[in-house]
Formats: sequence, C-alpha cells, structure tokens
Amino acid sequence: MTNVYVRKKPLLEQDTEIVKCINENNISVNKKIKTYDGKFKNKIVKYNFNGVFDDTKNNSNIFTQLISNNLDNNLTCFMYGQTGSGKTHTVLGKEDDEGIFILAGKELLDMGKE
Repeated sequence: MTNVYVRKKPLLEQDTEIVKCINENNISVNKKIKTYDGKFKNKIVKYNFNGVFDDTKNNSNIFTQLISNNLDNNLTCFMYGQTGSGKTHTVLGKEDDEGIFILAGKELLDMGKE
C-alpha cells in the first residue's frame, strides 16, 4: 500500500500564498486558469492525501509521525517537488532541525545497539 503525504513549505517574505492546508488530509490550491475567451480567473482546486503537514511542523514532527514507528517495516521515502520546494531541508535538515533521513539513520544505529 502506498501512502502519500504533503508538506507545506513556510512562505518566504516575497512569496504569495496559493496553497492552504484545510485539515490533516486536504489542501486547496488557488490556480489561475485561462478561460475560453482568453481572460484569466482564479479557481480553487482541492486535493486529498493520506496526511498533510502544515508550515508549522518541523522535521522531527514528520519523522515521529511517519517514519519512527515504521522502521521495522518495509519503508520507502520518495521526495518530489519543484526546485526550492523544501525537499533537501526535509531530508537533510539543518543543525537545529535535523532532516528525516538523519533522524532515521540515528534511530537505526540505536536499534542496532540493542
């Protein structure tokens, strides 16, 4: 079974918010679409996922909820997104917010010591 989760990246100062987290499983995206007469209008499209992480969640939250309890299972993590969308930050993190692969490696090493 494949589960798909999405994480909303925190906005930078110059960013415009087009994605909203509706609840723990749904997001909405405000898209500009071209109509038949050549004009543009906004259309809100909703998407469903197994889980949604809003921009207040850090890598540790994501690791705890998705990966930590599944390290004994056959687990694959696949990151997809446009350049600058936060994939590297989620996977590798930074000094004060280690990424999910770093946290998984540490936990696997700890499991090996037991």
